[in-house]
Amino acid sequence: MNANLAKAEVIFTSLNWNNVTADNILQQSLGSKEQHTLNNLELTPPSGIAAVLKTLLEKMIDNPINALINANYIGLIIFWGGIGLALRHASQSTKTMMNDLSYAISFIVRVIIRFAPLGIFGLVASILAETGFDELYKYAHLLVVLVSCMLIVALVINPLLAYLVMRKNPYQLVFTSLKESAIPAFFTRSSAANIPVNIEICKNITWMKIPILLQYR
Repeated sequence: MNANLAKAEVIFTSLNWNNVTADNILQQSLGSKEQHTLNNLELTPPSGIAAVLKTLLEKMIDNPINALINANYIGLIIFWGGIGLALRHASQSTKTMMNDLSYAISFIVRVIIRFAPLGIFGLVASILAETGFDELYKYAHLLVVLVSCMLIVALVINPLLAYLVMRKNPYQLVFTSLKESAIPAFFTRSSAANIPVNIEICKNITWMKIPILLQYR
């Protein structure tokens, strides 16, 4: 009896060991296969202007729902631009409703942007609680470099380009843009979320350039 029990225990232990070994081998082989696939993955740039134009055309005629999910702003602009052109012949009550809806969406976006600094403060507090001040020092170094580059572009390069085009003092426009647009853009870190703010600033001029140039930025 004892010999049979010992044999059964040896066989059971051997089976368990075989299962564990097989699982490990399977996991290792899958991991090696995935790693091999990642190593062989290469990004291919467009082959020419034809490929770029083809991609642009595909973005323009994309399904609006799919464009919204994939943040395809060109497709959204084309679709809603067509809707806007069609609504030119709508009744006055429909136009009033669309204007009210546009104002409501812009108001919600502005409220969310105003609360963005609180979210950033929460993220920083969470990082401090988990890692201490060491990570904050690294982030502060990155922040100094980032803000310095932004200030050079905003206060030197962009005004110089604007002066070369307008032959006028550009700093009044620069400071207005920094106050109304740059601060929300900096705290949200999203150019797309800042589009309504930019449109509100210059809704009477160059309103189409903002979303189009944003897509090619």
